[in-house]
Amino acid sequence: MSESSAPQLPPAGAGIPSQSLISTTLLVYALFAVAAVAALVSAGLLSTPLLGLIGLIALIIAYVKRGEAAGTWLQSHYRWLIRTFWFSVLWNIVGWLAAAHSGSPGALPSGWPDYSLCWYVTA
Repeated sequence: MSESSAPQLPPAGAGIPSQSLISTTLLVYALFAVAAVAALVSAGLLSTPLLGLIGLIALIIAYVKRGEAAGTWLQSHYRWLIRTFWFSVLWNIVGWLAAAHSGSPGALPSGWPDYSLCWYVTA
């Protein structure tokens, strides 16, 4: 085997996150977990589990620390955390639209406008 075909190792210390970054990542995971549990307990399944204030704080921390995690094994974790938040928002919107157009009474909380009549009139 020639020297040029040998695998190149990264320089010592490259790609190794600091202990504080690892702790921050664990904190963001914990905040997302608390936000999800709080949303499920307080509002049921038709609430965005990660859209509460705690989830927004976790999202901001994830966006701020994402650059610091670049090039480390934590980079994929921050990408996953941020994408999970936005996918939860997307599926919450889809769920609310489905509930609004289902026409079933009680699909929306009291006080919310029922757009199902508009759906039937325009269809």
